[in-house]
Amino acid sequence: LQVEQRNVAAVALYRKLGFTTHHTYLTRTAPTP
Repeated sequence: LQVEQRNVAAVALYRKLGFTTHHTYLTRTAPTP
């Protein structure tokens, strides 16, 4: 299961269901012109 850390509601739900963080990703986006 993968969810972005900034999705606070989803993180809270999954923690309530017993999921824990295994590892994290760093996502980069291109700057807007």
